[in-house]
Amino acid sequence: MIFTFAVSLSLLAAAPASVDWGAEGPTSVQRFSGLRARADEPHILFVNFDGPTITEATWDNATKDETSLPGYGGPYEPFGEAPGGPVRQAVLDAVRADFETIYVEITDERPEAFEYTMIVVSPTHKAPGKLGFASVGCGGNPLGVGFAFYSIADATGIAEISATISHEAAHTLGLEHVADTADLMYPNQVNNSAVFVDACAPIDGEQYCADEHQAFCPPGQQNSYAELAALFGGPVDPNNTGPTVALVSPPDRSRFAVGEEITLVAEAQDDVSVSQVKLYEDDALSGTDLTAPYEWTRSYDEERLIEFHAVARDGTGNEVASEVILVAIGDAEFPPEEETTGTTGGGTGTGGDDSSGTGTGGGTGGTGVGGSDTGASDGADDEDGGCGCRARGDGDGRWLLVLLIPALGRRRRACVDDG
Repeated sequence: MIFTFAVSLSLLAAAPASVDWGAEGPTSVQRFSGLRARADEPHILFVNFDGPTITEATWDNATKDETSLPGYGGPYEPFGEAPGGPVRQAVLDAVRADFETIYVEITDERPEAFEYTMIVVSPTHKAPGKLGFASVGCGGNPLGVGFAFYSIADATGIAEISATISHEAAHTLGLEHVADTADLMYPNQVNNSAVFVDACAPIDGEQYCADEHQAFCPPGQQNSYAELAALFGGPVDPNNTGPTVALVSPPDRSRFAVGEEITLVAEAQDDVSVSQVKLYEDDALSGTDLTAPYEWTRSYDEERLIEFHAVARDGTGNEVASEVILVAIGDAEFPPEEETTGTTGGGTGTGGDDSSGTGTGGGTGGTGVGGSDTGASDGADDEDGGCGCRARGDGDGRWLLVLLIPALGRRRRACVDDG
C-alpha cells in the first residue's frame, strides 16, 4: 500500500482565546511503499526523554533521528529525569492507557527493532509558546518523529504531557483533528478523560487524508480508534515475554585472591528494549547499569563466599532475574555441588535458584511536571481557538498541512493525577 506523508505542526499549549497560527510548513510530499515490516509484532512508540540530536532529512526516520520538518534539526536537551524515575514512569503509564486497546507497545528505551515511532520529550523549543509538533502520515508512518516540549523542572501535570505525546504520535500515524471534545484528536485540551473515540466525528479544519478516513466514515469524518486499530490491531498482551539475562563472567564457582579486581559482566536481551540491568550481591542491590555492555568492577579485602545475580528490566516494566553464580574470595570454601538425577538423564548441577531481590517495577504517579506557555504565535487569526491550517500543493497535487493546536485546559482521563 502506498500512502502520503503530509507534514504538520501541532500546537498543544495553553493559548489565548484568539490565536494567530504559524507560517506554512515544508513543501515536499512523502510516500512509502509499505506500512509495516513488523506486521506480526506490536508497533513500538518510543518516548525519548534523553535528549537526542535530530538531523533534517527528506522524510522522518525515527531509527536515524531524522525529521522532515525544516528548522527542527539540532540537539535537544534531556527531559531532566533518569530512566526509572517516578515522573517518567507515570507519563509512560498514562500513554499506555491511551493505547491500551491497540497493539502498540510504549517504551522510553530506544528499541532494537528497525521500525518504530519516536516522540522527543524535551524543553528545547523550536518555536516559543508551542509545546508539540508532529508529522501527519496519511495511512500511518511507521518511522514517524514528533516533539513534546516539556521539562521535569516545569509545573505541568502528568496528564498534559502524556496527552501531548499520544496526540502527536497519533498524528504521525495518520490521524487529524476532529470536532469531538471526547476525542484525543480534538484540537484543544478541554477534556481530562479524552480517548481515541470509536465513532465517526467531523474533521476539524482542512482534510488531508480523506482516502484513509473514508474507509471507516462518511466523507469529511474520522474514526480515530478504528483507524489505529486497523493499522495495528491489539491490544498488546499484558503478559508479554520479559527480557533474558545471564551473568556470563566470571564463570560460576570462580575464585579470586583477596584484593584482586573482579569484573562481572551480564548479557541481556529483549524483543523491544532493555531499560536497565541491576547487579545483586548476596541479595542486596550492588549496582545498576543502564546501557550495554552491563559491567561492574569489584574487589574484596577479606575472604568470603559471595552470591551474585542480575535482574534485567525491559521497556514495558517486565523484570527477570538471572541464575545465581558463586564467587570465592581467598580460601573461602564452596558448598558441595548438588547432584541431580532423573529418568531423562543424569549429571551434576550448580544449584542456585534465587527469587529475591528482583528490584521494583516502575514508579508511582506524577507529582506534577510540565511546560509553561508564553502565548507566542504568528500568522492568521482563528477566532474560535480551533485548528488553523495552511498548505501548499506540489506537482503531484497532494497537500501539505500545518496543524496548530491551542490547549485550553488539560485533556486526559480523570483517573490520572494531573499534579
